[in-house]
Amino acid sequence: MSQTNPPPPSRLASIDVLRGLAALAVLLFHGLGVFTASLRDSYPILYALTYPITAGFIGVHLFLILSGFCIHMRLAKSDQPEGSYRLPLRQFWAKRFWRLYPAYLATLILSSAFVVLTGAWLNNDLTVAGLTAQWDTIYTNVLAHMVMGHLFFPTFAMALNGVLWSLALEEHLYLLYSPVLWIRNRWGVSGLLLISGVVSVLWRSVSIGLFEAGPSMPAGIPELNNFLLLQAPSRWFEWCLGVAAVEAYVGRITLPAWCKQTKVCLISAVMALLCSHHPVAWIFREPLWGVCFFTLVNLVVNREKSGSQFNTGLLLRAIGGLGVISYSVYLIHLPMFAAAKLLVYNFGWGEMAFLGMRVAMVLVAIPLGYLFYRLFEKPFITQQAHKSARKRELNASSQKHYSRAA
Repeated sequence: MSQTNPPPPSRLASIDVLRGLAALAVLLFHGLGVFTASLRDSYPILYALTYPITAGFIGVHLFLILSGFCIHMRLAKSDQPEGSYRLPLRQFWAKRFWRLYPAYLATLILSSAFVVLTGAWLNNDLTVAGLTAQWDTIYTNVLAHMVMGHLFFPTFAMALNGVLWSLALEEHLYLLYSPVLWIRNRWGVSGLLLISGVVSVLWRSVSIGLFEAGPSMPAGIPELNNFLLLQAPSRWFEWCLGVAAVEAYVGRITLPAWCKQTKVCLISAVMALLCSHHPVAWIFREPLWGVCFFTLVNLVVNREKSGSQFNTGLLLRAIGGLGVISYSVYLIHLPMFAAAKLLVYNFGWGEMAFLGMRVAMVLVAIPLGYLFYRLFEKPFITQQAHKSARKRELNASSQKHYSRAA
């Protein structure tokens, strides 16, 4: 991998489109995946046609690549010299906190309230005593979620709101960002990918080989062996691929040609799907999805860099808009599906009613996600943008003052 100078920075509409596609995949998977998966034996042709919905969980893999790409973008575009990356920890964590935590905390409060209310309702005890009893069963879970530690506890990892495990994973990967930069500074991007790849494969090998984790991972992740596969070392390689992609985009490194080829993306996807059904090859499924989406990200950002437009046309603008609010949509959609399931089965409605309700929730999740974005994301994004603008103005003013003094 050769080194070059970084080009001027630019906002990437293609990243918003990819983020929107990832959010849509996860939304459809959680909303309709249980139905499309059930078609496998009875309606194999229909199952094949709807398989992209059944496999929508792969949107999380794309999110991980995009996370590494976007988090490292600031340093990759900075004027820090090659091999001397230094992370301003206070500034970094302050930005991460105000960008993610307000919406996360709002989701946690709403999800906890939903669990308490529905638990008391199902017990026919909506009294203060009934609500208090329900709170007593989850308060330690809530505390673990508040500090992003729930991923370390098998019984907490997928509780309250089933998507919050991935937010804890993100935070744990941020904790690994300093080691990432230390490795990058000493052994380059190739060394970083080699080390993170070995760590991820070894972690997954131990989890699968010694603890017998396998492809039949249950939705609730109650067993320790499968729970191990959710931890940061298992997904570190994917995040580091995003780091490599952004360094290539800004021109600090030059990737081999295969890293931007469509056929590599497709071959990696097919291999990852095949690995899902093998008890040993399962070890390599996540790294293969990482390679798949690594090449996809390289493809689209280079096309935008070459002049392709990703913010024209109704469809691309719509998907890109979904990408902008994808965090909010991601946070709120599972409680909506849980409420739909509760209503359908509590009132004795059938499977078709359940399907109709799920379809309705998929459609409603996006506008409600936009409302949630306006309430709990946008104000803090605007606040941080104003702070950054004021800081730039102060720096510019200071430089002018020193220039005049000289």
